[in-house]
Amino acid sequence: MNGDIAGLRTRLNRGVRLRFHDGEVVEATLMGLDPERDHDLTYEVLRVIHGAAPPARGTAPGATIIARIEDLDGWEVLD
Repeated sequence: MNGDIAGLRTRLNRGVRLRFHDGEVVEATLMGLDPERDHDLTYEVLRVIHGAAPPARGTAPGATIIARIEDLDGWEVLD
């Protein structure tokens, strides 16, 4: 699992697997990343691999999510 935010920026409009500190793991299309101003990332959920405990509101296939970058534990490229 990669933690490089600069590398994640190269994955815009591509598939990634995102792992969050709360245990949630999703496969998603990365739609936006703003580490300088808002410190968030925007993605469309393709598949929920592992839900958070308690479950994150709104996380379901097809949903567009805005999450704080500081909540991201790591990411990897989807094949």
